[in-house]
Amino acid sequence: MTRVANLSAQNLSLSLLQQTQSRIMDAQVQVSTGKKAERYMGVAPDSARLLSLKSEHARVTQFVAGNKVADMRLQKMETSVAGAMDVATNLRTLLVNATQDENASSLALNEEGSAMLSQMANYLNTALDGRYLFAGSRTDAAPVDFSNLPADGVFTGTASELYYTGDNQPVTARTGESSSLSYGVTADEPGFDKLVQALQIVATIDTTDAAAARTRLNEALDLANEAISAIPDVRSRIGSNRSTLELANNQHDEFLLYAEGAVGAIENVDVTEAITRLSGHQATLEASYASLARLQSVSLVDYLR
Repeated sequence: MTRVANLSAQNLSLSLLQQTQSRIMDAQVQVSTGKKAERYMGVAPDSARLLSLKSEHARVTQFVAGNKVADMRLQKMETSVAGAMDVATNLRTLLVNATQDENASSLALNEEGSAMLSQMANYLNTALDGRYLFAGSRTDAAPVDFSNLPADGVFTGTASELYYTGDNQPVTARTGESSSLSYGVTADEPGFDKLVQALQIVATIDTTDAAAARTRLNEALDLANEAISAIPDVRSRIGSNRSTLELANNQHDEFLLYAEGAVGAIENVDVTEAITRLSGHQATLEASYASLARLQSVSLVDYLR
């Protein structure tokens, strides 16, 4: 006589039961994590593309971070250049007043000139995170030292050859996979040079000889005007560098959004759909337990009754 329930049927039922339990566990993980799988084997058909997207995302993220650091340096430089421009403007005002009538002897020109020179030293020795920004590639040492300027204020060459200790190698940032940017300015810019010469003249001028003093003050005024004409170009170049970095980061941001969307499409699960599947699997499991219990309770005696 054929048995109502045999070992093969029971093993099949247990196997199907275990498969349902596995599906429930997978669905529970998806609901709790929002991910399709915890390992790459769970998204095997797209695993190579997923790894490529994540690798590219990491590289671009590094470019964005590097560009932001470069922009912070440029922003700090821009502030210092604006300060230098204020010094030049204030110096011109002082010199215009000093060249009027006999005002030179009544103004504290030496003190004013020395104070402005100190301001310029602070601006041109600006540092960020331990890097001197106006020193070219020699970022570990202050680029400006005014102690070697002529004590009589008479220059036979440029001022920068006396005060500048940096170099003319530009700082370069890698802005992207195949792009780079040489950015920043150095403390020996002609506009800064002219301004320092004018300030040293004022800081060392002797006003006891009114005619000679007026000649020197007019010379300083001409230098100050040249500086005022040149410094805006310095600031413009810094602004152009910042615009280039901003454009690069905007392009990077667009890629990052795309990459994050593509990675999400591969990795992420529709949680609502996963909850629905989980509920269905749980209902199937409950029904399977009930069916298995009934099969195990059937006996030949019950069948013959």
